[in-house]
Amino acid sequence: METPAPASIRRHVATLHCVTTRLGGFMSGPPLFGRLDTIIIRVRDWEAAADWYTEKLGLRASCTDPVQGFAVLPFNDHTLTIWQLKPGEVLPPRGTAVPYPILVTSDAEALQTTLLARDVAVGPIEVVEGVRFFTFWDL
Repeated sequence: METPAPASIRRHVATLHCVTTRLGGFMSGPPLFGRLDTIIIRVRDWEAAADWYTEKLGLRASCTDPVQGFAVLPFNDHTLTIWQLKPGEVLPPRGTAVPYPILVTSDAEALQTTLLARDVAVGPIEVVEGVRFFTFWDL
């Protein structure tokens, strides 16, 4: 019996089937870095965003810096850093090719329902080549 694939969120959310690819001879030796430390998410208002991530996603800041305008939110073995845009900086338009986190859950439908109940803007569940996912948006 096949084990169901886990679901994943993509600030955005999906159920993933793992595919292993071997990249022989590309680089030998250990990785250059020990781990991923944080993912920075740029926002217009760091305090409002930190409150949103706490209220909607249950992530609580472990460190804040009002001068620099950021909050660090522990997330499993990593962190998300909510960092306010500097004067004159703008966020890229939705749908543009920018990095985004893909977060993992065991049940995409249940998570989508939970986020909807918390008034989070979410897209429909999509299935592409066996991958189940949905997108959600913060502020």
